[in-house]
Amino acid sequence: MKRKLNKTRLIIFLLCVIGVLLLTIVAIVAVKMMPVDRKAGEEAYTVEVGKGTYEVYEDLEDKGYIKSAFLMKLYSKLKGNIEIDAGDFTISKSYSIPKMYETLKVRNSVSADEIEFTLLEGENIKTLAKKISEVSDITEEDFLKEVNDKEFIKSLIAKYSFLTEEVLNENIYYSLEGYLFPDTYRVLKSSTPGEIVEKMLEELGKKLNEYEEDIKESEFTIHEILTLASILELEGAGIDDKASISGVFVNRIRNGWALGADATTYYAVGIPLHERELTYNELDDCSNKYNTRCDSNIGLPVGPIANPGIASIEAAINPEDNNYYYYASDKYLNVYFSKTYNEHLSTIARLKREGIWYEY
Repeated sequence: MKRKLNKTRLIIFLLCVIGVLLLTIVAIVAVKMMPVDRKAGEEAYTVEVGKGTYEVYEDLEDKGYIKSAFLMKLYSKLKGNIEIDAGDFTISKSYSIPKMYETLKVRNSVSADEIEFTLLEGENIKTLAKKISEVSDITEEDFLKEVNDKEFIKSLIAKYSFLTEEVLNENIYYSLEGYLFPDTYRVLKSSTPGEIVEKMLEELGKKLNEYEEDIKESEFTIHEILTLASILELEGAGIDDKASISGVFVNRIRNGWALGADATTYYAVGIPLHERELTYNELDDCSNKYNTRCDSNIGLPVGPIANPGIASIEAAINPEDNNYYYYASDKYLNVYFSKTYNEHLSTIARLKREGIWYEY
């Protein structure tokens, strides 16, 4: 009788152990399927020509976008293996494995009467016009002409609450700069520039709705928030840096200082950031309302200088509360903050001595 009882207890014990192991495995799998960082913003990701699907999954794990390439492969087998086309994608560490799979899969389902394009965070409206011209019959000139038409802009102001008369300022290069949300879009080939723009504005509206209360409490208008966010997009290397740099700019604005942001002056001149050193004449052109290197141009420039992503918008809405007024970055995009100008100069001198100061 004792032997039978011991066997029964042993079987129950083994079943319990197996059950615990199964639950543990399920829990581990569930965690591995979840996002790496729920608060991460979206980023550009390029799939090179000739790279296989499983190679892409392994690369995603290596770069920290997913927790497990093995589970990505397994999920792909269960859902249906896909061929991932070469090209640019917008992805995020906030994506779970299922969402990452759907994001990579979506390119394969573009129909014959559609076009697809991706606007990356920090790209401007001229870059967008070029990208659209490459996949449609719309020329760069026609796109820029239509989206900058004053009557068209006024019709959009009447339709979208976040668009205001501020975008009609005569010193603004492109009225909708900063308002076209970076993402991958698919539209009909027959779409007009206006229809494409409205699709992108609707996406921005959805994002801004999530911050409605914070925007109401902000000391800045939506136009000013997007303007600040666009500068942060180009000046801030990482998400943490964006909030800190935002704090620096807000401190300068509150104290009546010029921002001194290189990115704004490059946009004023019309050349890509860091393409070359700016000339003294370019730096000293204070008649240009985008140039924040001039002491006479206090505060934010006249409008956005690029189209910011959600991380930069959030940093503009919620700047870090700090006591810094200066920052500098090295060639590895590490950012250093200073409270005084002398501290700032000392930091730059040290970076140059160490050979890590950014050189053009």
